[in-house]
Amino acid sequence: MARLRDIIPSMFHRRLLLLTAGIMVVMIILLLQVFRLSVVQGTDHLQEAEGRLSSNKLVPSRRGRILDRKGRVLAEDQPCWDIAVDYNVISGDWAFERALKAARKAHREHWAELSREQREALIQAESAKYQRQVESLWAALVEYCDIDREELERRKRTVVRRVQTIRASVWEQRAARMEATDQDIDITDVAIPVRDERQAHTLVPAVSGAVMAYFRKHEDRKRGVDVTEGAFPGLKVKRSRTRVYPLTTAEVFTDLATFPLPLRRDLRQPVQLKSIYGSLVGKLREVAAEDVTGSTGRPYRRADKTVDLKGYLPGDRVGQFGIERAAEWRMRGTRGKETLRRDTGETQSTAPLPGQDVQLTVDVFLQARMQALFNPALGLMRVQPWHKQKPDHLPVVLPNGEPTPLNGASIVLEVDSGQVLAMA
Repeated sequence: MARLRDIIPSMFHRRLLLLTAGIMVVMIILLLQVFRLSVVQGTDHLQEAEGRLSSNKLVPSRRGRILDRKGRVLAEDQPCWDIAVDYNVISGDWAFERALKAARKAHREHWAELSREQREALIQAESAKYQRQVESLWAALVEYCDIDREELERRKRTVVRRVQTIRASVWEQRAARMEATDQDIDITDVAIPVRDERQAHTLVPAVSGAVMAYFRKHEDRKRGVDVTEGAFPGLKVKRSRTRVYPLTTAEVFTDLATFPLPLRRDLRQPVQLKSIYGSLVGKLREVAAEDVTGSTGRPYRRADKTVDLKGYLPGDRVGQFGIERAAEWRMRGTRGKETLRRDTGETQSTAPLPGQDVQLTVDVFLQARMQALFNPALGLMRVQPWHKQKPDHLPVVLPNGEPTPLNGASIVLEVDSGQVLAMA
């Protein structure tokens, strides 16, 4: 077998050949890397690059109304102001991050030489100032927003749990995508902060104008840097919408002259109703983890990194029961979106689409009159002395001296259409 020296006698040419072979190997490696970045991961990197060249602003939409058969509003959205706080303040990370930054700045000359215990002691000494700033925020929310500290802590825990659930789901999806492309999975590539960790989350919704004005004066306008004098850390007063139910309560005057003879009187007796339509209309709750993740969830950002403008974001409201729940996707609107291209200054806008109204067959005033008849004070729905008594029958009066109430149900139908006009 001929040796390379026999084929190429010149040492110069042999070295040139080896150098060329080495360059070819390097070129092949670079071409493979370019193929991986442009073809295998091209979509991800393109989306990331486009994301840095543009900024998006979401425009909220209006939820559809609930109307009775004559067009009276039973539920509708109204503009309001919410008090929101940055997630790192709610989670407690803000004070530590500020204290760490201040300690390193004050001891930058010999920071690398300090032991772990010495660094923690310096951070602890600096954190007291920032903890006081955060505590002043919580005290102001309790004082001006008419909530107790226990309820405030519950809301903070709810926000933290929701964001942690979303973060775990996003990280899991990110790891699955990397595994599908045979990439080496490193924790630093997966554990990237999610969008919800960089946002302000509502702690007190729909505050009054006076409360809004007070907190606007103390809003943290220089977010991401040291808090200015008189401002609360991470505080943001933001425009929002709240759900109102205008005809929930009413005073109904019932004509007792039309009652059965033993109860008949020439009198119109008032009855205070605290809930006219009860569970029929329903109410909203804050979006939960199951509304965002899982097979039945509808997140704002899908697994393929596209967005669903009708999907749920932290702080959104969703129907809990009643019509609000049954007609959720009909009444839920679609957000708008404004995209600003930083390279060209061009703005692209997608207008929000309001949700559809839902009109019921129920007449809310007839419903109120029916529910008033069920008030035991009028006499129809309580045990009377002339009722046939048996040993096992209900007593006329309870042990506490109150009259014994009766249970019952009533429904009014329109004969021609079969539509429900009222039910109690």
